[in-house]
Amino acid sequence: MSHPLQDIMRAADGLVVIGDSSNGRFPAYSYAAYTRAKKRFYCIDLGGLAESRGSVKGGKVYTSAAELPGDQGDLAVIWVKPRQS
Repeated sequence: MSHPLQDIMRAADGLVVIGDSSNGRFPAYSYAAYTRAKKRFYCIDLGGLAESRGSVKGGKVYTSAAELPGDQGDLAVIWVKPRQS
């Protein structure tokens, strides 16, 4: 079974991923995944991180929507902290 948003994300002409690095997970995993998928994307980090970390260190991360280039695409994905069971 695929993710319910998989088709929407594949069809999007670029996307913006919004998250908060203060929870320790963003944008390392998402940045690496979208880089591997060769998808045009931009990250906005509400925690103030200015570059990616993890396996794709040093990629540009924006801290506000006002900083984004004009070709940001037509989809935004908001990362939230996973629920604790």
